[in-house]
Amino acid sequence: MALIKNEIPILEYDTEEHAVLMPGERWNYEFTEKAVMLFMEPEIEEYVIKHECELVGKFESVTKTFLVYKTVHKGVPITFCQAPLGGAGAVQIMEQLIKGGAKKIIAVGCCGSLVEDKEIILYQHLLCDKKVHHIIICHHQERLNLMKKQLWQ
Repeated sequence: MALIKNEIPILEYDTEEHAVLMPGERWNYEFTEKAVMLFMEPEIEEYVIKHECELVGKFESVTKTFLVYKTVHKGVPITFCQAPLGGAGAVQIMEQLIKGGAKKIIAVGCCGSLVEDKEIILYQHLLCDKKVHHIIICHHQERLNLMKKQLWQ
């Protein structure tokens, strides 16, 4: 390991390819190709009970244990879990889903508004070259349909 120095400290990095805590070191779960990360805990619990979903994994964090479930929707197996708030925690769980075999992952959440607005705003989260990018797509129904189509391919 070599530390590459820079006059701007935040730009310093080391050449070590392995992190101190590597994804998946403490567990070896196998997940479905398609996965969903949700921010609505009560709705997840209700869905799990109603559809008798299978518990297929657990992610331990400082704040809580995030349970990972498997279900079948329209004949397609899907892994889903609650995502923590904040980018770092969400990315940590996303990396574990990828390590376990997930290839297509969507994050679904909700938020409030100060005015009544019936439009949908979608965010697309991409993992490219080990970096997470957040892009606002738009708020039209045709884009929502396109996203659904891409997920089910």
